[in-house]
Amino acid sequence: MPDDLILVGLNHRSVDGLLREQLFLESEKRSQALRELRGLGVEQALLLSTCDRIEVVVAGQDTAVPDEAVLARIAAWIGVGQEELLPRAYCLRGTDALHHLFAVTAALDSQVLGEPYVLGQVKESHRLSESLGMCGPGLDKPLQAAFRVAKRVRSETSLAERPATLAASALRVARDLYGRLEGCSLLLIGSGEMGEVLASEFRAAGMEKILVAQRRPALARATAERLAGHYLDWTEWEASLETADVVLCANGNGHFLVDRRAGNA
Repeated sequence: MPDDLILVGLNHRSVDGLLREQLFLESEKRSQALRELRGLGVEQALLLSTCDRIEVVVAGQDTAVPDEAVLARIAAWIGVGQEELLPRAYCLRGTDALHHLFAVTAALDSQVLGEPYVLGQVKESHRLSESLGMCGPGLDKPLQAAFRVAKRVRSETSLAERPATLAASALRVARDLYGRLEGCSLLLIGSGEMGEVLASEFRAAGMEKILVAQRRPALARATAERLAGHYLDWTEWEASLETADVVLCANGNGHFLVDRRAGNA
């Protein structure tokens, strides 16, 4: 099984800044992307696209397709030249690809170890491949194995407690300031895994209003949907600082976004 597997992708470790924000592919474009892979002769493929990664898994006899051809498609989907991606992409085959798939599905490769979303995102990608008839035994078997590994990691280790611990610290600070969080508002700037994990815990703790601002409208909408919140145009985040009770900045581009001038806007 591992010999018939290749994985090509980019993630939060291999890219940074604005390029990382481009890794997200809108859900309505993923079906077309998979069809384009079929045009390369690929019959079994999974496309995973989140705020912190884009990866293509090809299985079965389709592994004869060159890594460069898959990377060229990724470059076209996210609107970046292939030459810019070459030094940042990873191309894994066989056991290495399988191990990486296990790590991703179990949230061991996430920016926030143990974060709860990526397993659901892999399963959603699996369902899309199935709906297009692009999930045969060569892809389904490693995916089912990855799902079993993820379940064991969450049930047999303390890894799943890590995001809750981080959130508990943030919630403690907010409650020290405001007491009950019902009626308070939260502004999430950016859409990194850390910000989304914390924002979801604030929602579970009673935070009624969550606003999401991100440079890419589609990414802001997707994040706001998962958080049962609302999204803002990127130009509106600074004005919203005045009315937000809690601000989470998950921009992750290596530069300061909120400074004294912005805070006084």
